[in-house]
Amino acid sequence: MSGLEEITVKAARIQRAVQAVRGSAVSDGGHVRVEVGVDGSMTDIVIGQSFSMLPAETGAELIARTHAAALTAANQAAHGIRRELLEDPRVARLVDQTMTQPNPPGQIPTQPRRTDDYAVAEPLQPTSIYDRW
Repeated sequence: MSGLEEITVKAARIQRAVQAVRGSAVSDGGHVRVEVGVDGSMTDIVIGQSFSMLPAETGAELIARTHAAALTAANQAAHGIRRELLEDPRVARLVDQTMTQPNPPGQIPTQPRRTDDYAVAEPLQPTSIYDRW
């Protein structure tokens, strides 16, 4: 198997593992338990009987905070899994090569930037794979 094929297989395995990650959190007082995937989607929510005694706004805030805590836990677990790929020097070289390749002639990607009353297009700066993860 070539180096690129090995990296591809490794990346696919890591992506499957990341997609399987779940994070969970329990609210203060134990009224709510939330489980989420790394994309933030809820995979489970358990609401205790005492939850119905809370004002609606308090309950909504409690669910939102518990969801955020579960998402943080999922992202931390996923980062640990992704680290295996990020620490592979072959991946770093491949990313560096990809990010430094010039754009096709006449096609510089741009991103609008607002000034006082009009948008100005600025060339996009390559982002590192490390910044995205």
